[in-house]
Amino acid sequence: DKQAGAWNFLGGVKLKTDDNSTSASLHVVTGDYRETINANRTRSTLLINHDFTDRIHFTFQHDYVFQDQQLLLLGKTAHWYGINNFLTYNFNDDLKAGIRAEWLRDHDRVRVLESARGGALNASSGYYAITGGINWKPVGWLTIRPEVRYD
Repeated sequence: DKQAGAWNFLGGVKLKTDDNSTSASLHVVTGDYRETINANRTRSTLLINHDFTDRIHFTFQHDYVFQDQQLLLLGKTAHWYGINNFLTYNFNDDLKAGIRAEWLRDHDRVRVLESARGGALNASSGYYAITGGINWKPVGWLTIRPEVRYD
């Protein structure tokens, strides 16, 4: 981490089908995020990818995080988690279109601070979004990604 005394672990495992059309992976990052106190933050991410065809691809992502010694909760443990779904269609190597649906559960309201909008600091909140867009590569080193999003 940025602080010399805050060491972290980063690791993962991935499984694929023989034809490489489907894969699943689990990744974990864990360790102290503050050098001065014993304050662990652990994040796990589960990814599942499936290629329906050479052009249609789906990704499911689930994230779960807990953080000890959360200052907004007076040193208690905070939890947040979410799900993302991506569906993309490749027209060709240079043009792709996709849609993404997201959900975040800020269980302890520490990731999206509601008190700024007048909400209760310790109540749970859920956030949803849906996004559609394209990825266009007019040249190999440039990607243009316009999106439309609803929260």
